[in-house]
Amino acid sequence: MPSGCKKQSSKKYTRRDSPSYPANECCGLTKKGNDGKKYVSQEAKNGVCKWVLVKKKTSGKKSGKKTAKSSGKKTSGKKSGKKSSGNEKTSKSSTKKSGIKTKPSQIAQGHALDLFYFLNHLTNDVGLSSHHLITKSGVATFDTLLCKLIKRIAQSAKQHDDIYDAISHVIGSTLFKYVKPVSKKISTKHLKKYLQPYLTQHGLTSSKQEKAIVQTVTYLVVDIIDLLYQEDEINKKTIMEVIQRDTQLQKCLK
Repeated sequence: MPSGCKKQSSKKYTRRDSPSYPANECCGLTKKGNDGKKYVSQEAKNGVCKWVLVKKKTSGKKSGKKTAKSSGKKTSGKKSGKKSSGNEKTSKSSTKKSGIKTKPSQIAQGHALDLFYFLNHLTNDVGLSSHHLITKSGVATFDTLLCKLIKRIAQSAKQHDDIYDAISHVIGSTLFKYVKPVSKKISTKHLKKYLQPYLTQHGLTSSKQEKAIVQTVTYLVVDIIDLLYQEDEINKKTIMEVIQRDTQLQKCLK
């Protein structure tokens, strides 16, 4: 067993279905998950290992292979049509478990799609784990939290002449000192498009206000995703767990 393949006791490991072991340290090994099922740590195309549920062998395995091979040919039989649809379902589920992102249209729609693109691009811009699967509930959770944040900044801006003072008052000086340095490294094209309707709604229309809020949102989202580095996917549950254990994030996103 690799030296780093040791059981972890932190909540992010014990509360998930997969084993309480870091997948990257246990590549090629099979472990029992927290849900009692067997998992194997498999290496994805990007070189990152992930826990994948071990499927039980069934008697129809051989026939399934034959169907998969012949699925590319045109057939007129009803049976072959049914079998191939079953294989499509299996293919979709295995893709999700392997951590490969599905099409954006399946994750988020309309306005939130810009937020999805921004979250997706963070992995390239900041060098975070590219195997993360950002789910629809993850996008929706970020959307809810950011709406609350912008509303609080707008309220604070009525009491402070400078937008940066207003933001510092909301998120606290400790978090605020990291806002500018981090956001300079990241592409915010999609985030600006996503935030625009909310900024207009709350009267935050100057270029300085937009820039300051984009910087703030960028830093906070990067901070949350960075804390989720070892998670299998970014969803509502994992995001809220991070916020619950971080006092400063709680204060500015409550």
